[in-house]
Amino acid sequence: MSEQHAERRRRAWELVTQHVPDAAGLLVTSLPNVRYLTGFSGSNGILLLTDQTALLGTDGRYVLQASEESPGLPLLVDRATLTAVARHWRDSVGGPLAVETAHITVSQWRALEEALGDSTAVLRETTDLVESLRQVKDAEEVAHLVTACRISEEALART
Repeated sequence: MSEQHAERRRRAWELVTQHVPDAAGLLVTSLPNVRYLTGFSGSNGILLLTDQTALLGTDGRYVLQASEESPGLPLLVDRATLTAVARHWRDSVGGPLAVETAHITVSQWRALEEALGDSTAVLRETTDLVESLRQVKDAEEVAHLVTACRISEEALART
């Protein structure tokens, strides 16, 4: 498992505890946020994060890719990824679940509520927690930006 991604998840969890102190978990549904926290770049990915664990949900198309891009991260594979992750939460952890509300539809919110049923899980709204982390670039990200600028400058000079 990437130490960089593990550190990002740790920092994300710190923000959850500050902004949603009663949350026992965070459901990350934004694909850029999932990639930032796990390295997984597929088009179907959901991250379930707690203070101690992380679970990556996706469908069968991405099993190999997820294992390569997010090694060591537990994987839940189901075509109906969102509801499968919610049922996993209900059956194994439970409790208040923070959700990135800017990145889900009303129908997805309702599907979460239905999947959680009458469990102890209660949905909590969050906004821009992971995005606030993504705004500050680490050394590796800065190095990639410098390389991208150099390539762009060279391409412009050639044209």
